[in-house]
Amino acid sequence: MYSIVKSILLAALLCAVTPAIAHAAEQAHAIVGTWKLNVSKSRYRPGPPPRSLTRTYVATEHGLELTYSGADADGNPTVGKHIINLDGKPYPEPDAPDYDTASSERLDRFTIRVKQSKNGRVVATLTYVVSKDGTHMTLTKQGVDAGGAKFDVVAVYDRG
Repeated sequence: MYSIVKSILLAALLCAVTPAIAHAAEQAHAIVGTWKLNVSKSRYRPGPPPRSLTRTYVATEHGLELTYSGADADGNPTVGKHIINLDGKPYPEPDAPDYDTASSERLDRFTIRVKQSKNGRVVATLTYVVSKDGTHMTLTKQGVDAGGAKFDVVAVYDRG
């Protein structure tokens, strides 16, 4: 009798917990993890592209924490950390030379859109799209830099 009651309680617990786990997995963004730039599949206009770049995204309470490292076109080290709030509100970006605020929003489990603005005017739009199988991420960025020069980037990353 005790094992029957125990089995019923265990089944009830699983029925209650399983939807919560499924909901949490559904809410997790596919971008979470480590990504390595695939330079040969990417396009940087104007160039040149970086020699290497690795990005790691970690889920936080309000969005994502991005850390990155790599080497620029001349081989100089590139490192940094960035918080990405996914509420669509503009946040100050004091260290960015081409924009002063950025607003980010999650469009779905696989897509994030970022708008970078200078003096209240959008100067660049970034879109991150993770493939449905979770193995590739494409980051597109279009806009103008602080000098007024247009740029168009399609950076392809492999999960790694």
